[in-house]
Amino acid sequence: DFDLSFDPGSKPGNDYKITDLPVSNTSEIDTVSATKWTGEFSNETGVDFPSGVFPFAILRENGKIVGGVGLSGDSAAIANGETSSFEVTGLKGSFPDHDEYELYIVPNLIF
Repeated sequence: DFDLSFDPGSKPGNDYKITDLPVSNTSEIDTVSATKWTGEFSNETGVDFPSGVFPFAILRENGKIVGGVGLSGDSAAIANGETSSFEVTGLKGSFPDHDEYELYIVPNLIF
């Protein structure tokens, strides 16, 4: 048996937004067999992520979301205030054609 409870009106977890993990210096690189998205991000959340983070690319065609590509596997821990680089690779043919992309960093909150 276990009991989950919280104080009414309180917020669970950490109080940060995905925008507190800003992405910069991005690029999209096409090769014969894959597309790679690269960039840097900063952890400005006020908390450490001992289980790391995952980069994610949202793909758009004519302004509409047509798909996404995420990095799977292990991720290095990132402390508050640190900056790190990343890459997301998708095999050609495994995601829809697109004319725009957005890159985000998503904390790994599963321990």
